[in-house]
Amino acid sequence: MGLGVRHQIARCVDLTFEGGFDHLDAEYGRGYTDRDFDSWAYYFGPGIRARAGRFEFFAKALYTDREGDKRQQYLSEDSVYLEHAYDANWIFTPGVILHLNERIGFQIAGEFDGDDSALTLGARFHF
Repeated sequence: MGLGVRHQIARCVDLTFEGGFDHLDAEYGRGYTDRDFDSWAYYFGPGIRARAGRFEFFAKALYTDREGDKRQQYLSEDSVYLEHAYDANWIFTPGVILHLNERIGFQIAGEFDGDDSALTLGARFHF
């Protein structure tokens, strides 16, 4: 959940800035059900987006810090990852949206940071 603002720098190009909060409810298989893997984070940062016809391309760099990050707690206590598990870091997210019409679009994006990568597939509704 978050908010953002944009500033037009060309006819179809905007600079953006967004910030907000994120909740992670991580669940794992057998043997991990007795632990609480939930955590909260905040994020903020700049981005850019450009639209060409039905396609909207975007990239953003978000600074984030997660409280109680236990995503990788199933790893050995000797794991190198655990040394960085509570560090704040930057997440880079490039993506594209295919606008079906002015209200609905399909989105594909990648999310990259120092420890994890993720792929996002979704729908976007403009209201």
